[in-house]
Amino acid sequence: MATIALILLVLAVLMFAVLAAALGRAGRSSIATAAKVASLIAMGLAGLGSLLVAVTALAGGQLDVTVPVRLPIHLAEGVTFQNGPSATFVNGVLDQATVQASSLSLTTRAVLALAALLGGATLIGVAWTTWRLAGSMGDSDPFRLGSRALRSTGLIVLIGGTAASIASDIGSFLASRELFEVTAWAATSTGSAPDSLTAFGWPEPAGLQVTLPFWPVGAAVVLLLLAAVFRYGALLQADAEGMV
Repeated sequence: MATIALILLVLAVLMFAVLAAALGRAGRSSIATAAKVASLIAMGLAGLGSLLVAVTALAGGQLDVTVPVRLPIHLAEGVTFQNGPSATFVNGVLDQATVQASSLSLTTRAVLALAALLGGATLIGVAWTTWRLAGSMGDSDPFRLGSRALRSTGLIVLIGGTAASIASDIGSFLASRELFEVTAWAATSTGSAPDSLTAFGWPEPAGLQVTLPFWPVGAAVVLLLLAAVFRYGALLQADAEGMV
């Protein structure tokens, strides 16, 4: 959500640039200053937030983490509903759990910290482009700089956002194995022993599920399209200057 907010900030700067052109030099100056300040604040918050998350992950204390699990939904034997659900449950499993974990291995904590740092770097890259675009409002050729900045940000969002998501998936998978994997167990039961602890409500760690998120690709496409528009504007401006 924070990345989307920063991308919207970039788009807002582009619209402000058009508005500033109509307002004149004073309008451009004030809008550029406000956009620069907002970009610096966004970079500071993104950097500080990701650093705090990374330090917390590496500190060795309790850590809030969402992990993939597998726990078939079933009702314990002997339990019946007296005022049950209004719909019929057919089949399904719980596939993730948000827990407070401690004693995670250094490797798992390092991967989770890396995911936080990659996400923060991506946000900083988007805010940095906004700062550059705001600074270009007073230039004689803002389109050329804007085109380069938007292309760079598109690549930053695509690579950084995807890498952060993959690192987060790997870290969550490692945490799930350390939290829920049990290789030997014993239970007191009057019937036959179940094959899995899920029968007693203990979840199994799910397999590695690396998902390629859509938002980095979508955001990169939007930014690259804007870069093409800026490039076209630069060509038109060059043609207009050549005709004068």
